[in-house]
Amino acid sequence: MIAKHLKGYLEQVYKLEKFLYELNTIYSNIENKIKLLEREIPQEPITVEADIECTKQRYTQVILIVCFVIYGGVIFAELIGSTGIFSLILLVSFMFGGGVLGYKLLWTPKNEMRQRKRNINKQNIKIVEDYKRKETQRAYKIQSLRKELSIIKTYLNNTYKILDNYYQCNIIFPKYRNFIAISSIYEYFSSGRCSQLEGREGAYNIFENEIRQNIIINNLNYIINNRVNTSKN
Repeated sequence: MIAKHLKGYLEQVYKLEKFLYELNTIYSNIENKIKLLEREIPQEPITVEADIECTKQRYTQVILIVCFVIYGGVIFAELIGSTGIFSLILLVSFMFGGGVLGYKLLWTPKNEMRQRKRNINKQNIKIVEDYKRKETQRAYKIQSLRKELSIIKTYLNNTYKILDNYYQCNIIFPKYRNFIAISSIYEYFSSGRCSQLEGREGAYNIFENEIRQNIIINNLNYIINNRVNTSKN
């Protein structure tokens, strides 16, 4: 094969190898994103319950206070030595006062508890809705990424088949059928460093010498960014 045709052949192989590398990189990145999303499962909603025990304690305290007031009224009536209707009126007054005091002591915290329950219910609803929203978003992202993987997989399979057809021509020795070797060999031809694959001054020999001298750069991103612009040649 003459040098011009060989260079054209290498250009096509290089483009296919480069395309495969880029597709595989994208494919790997998407797979990593899916794994991260699968691990980032939203925490189960943690709801809050009203402090019922606190309410029970309040009732107990009020009952004790009312009983103490009534009992105090009885003791007071005995101490002043009142009897008959006056004693009854005094006792009823203390009972009424104790009832009013108990009502006030119970009513205010009861309203506060109702408001607290309403606030807690609103908070619980928000927690559950936020959980469902995050879970829906996570599932949608995973589904979208899996669709992208499927599309990329199709491109990969088709590109591998095309590249394999090129390699089946047996122009490139099997040892050099990889992106790093093809990138370097194509650069040799594009820059005019060689015009053949084999021989002392051929691309294979140059490549092997550069490997021994640690000249070959294994960073594929560097190779891509510093490739020769063949459209100008």
